[in-house]
Amino acid sequence: MADPEPYATAAEIIARVAPTVLEATDAQLAANVAEFEEICEDYLGRAFAIRTGTYKVTLHGGPVILPRSDAIAVTAVTYETGTAPATNTLLIDDGFSLILLPRGTAWPYGTRATFTYTYGTSTVPAVVKQAAIGYAVNVAKTDNSGQSRDVLTMAFDGGTTRYATPNRDEGRPTGWLDVDRRLNTIRGTRAPFVA
Repeated sequence: MADPEPYATAAEIIARVAPTVLEATDAQLAANVAEFEEICEDYLGRAFAIRTGTYKVTLHGGPVILPRSDAIAVTAVTYETGTAPATNTLLIDDGFSLILLPRGTAWPYGTRATFTYTYGTSTVPAVVKQAAIGYAVNVAKTDNSGQSRDVLTMAFDGGTTRYATPNRDEGRPTGWLDVDRRLNTIRGTRAPFVA
């Protein structure tokens, strides 16, 4: 399977930000987007491009549930011993990634199996694309100019500044407030109030 399209391309990023302001190569921007994709998929638990995964399991006769809730299709099944079912006979229950066998069949007990499957979505939502661009730009600016992180709080009398840093538990998986706000709108939760 060919590599999936990235959440955002260098051309899309440069179209939104003046290249003279950004001072980053296409390779740097692509690396930043790839880093964002990992953070995004880990935080949200789903992919916004079609990906391929592999799951190895010892079958116990009961249901097989893939580790990804956004599984689309099983593309291959292999057993260490014996003949695996054809993938065109398998269905995946939406939302649970439960692999369903044809009626009257069961998984062979104690057999080691490898499932290859696809997961994700075929279209990157606009809010994810905007978040990817924001992340790539922020990281490029920080790398090339020393720009500081977003500020959470500032105390003038004491001279204290508190910067936003990545903290998943507080709804900041990237540490860039606008990027995290966008991710949290997809997640359906709001980041806790930070004073």
